[in-house]
Amino acid sequence: MATASSTLIFSSCTPAAKILAAKVAALKATVIVLLILLIKSNLLRLKMSLVGSLLASLLAFALFSTISGGVLLAIAMRPSAK
Repeated sequence: MATASSTLIFSSCTPAAKILAAKVAALKATVIVLLILLIKSNLLRLKMSLVGSLLASLLAFALFSTISGGVLLAIAMRPSAK
């Protein structure tokens, strides 16, 4: 999108300056796209880390509850000596 002020600026420039300005604009756009991808990657890694830690906590809780449930069951089924 060329505005009136940018059209006036580029109308008096040489063709080499126009090409240089286009290269700089393309480089800025590329840097912005790469920065967005980097941020997305970091957020995805953080999310997967949180999901992994929650899954590990759930697995540990299930393991401990199974063990304690088995111990309580063994105590309840033990014949009482009177």
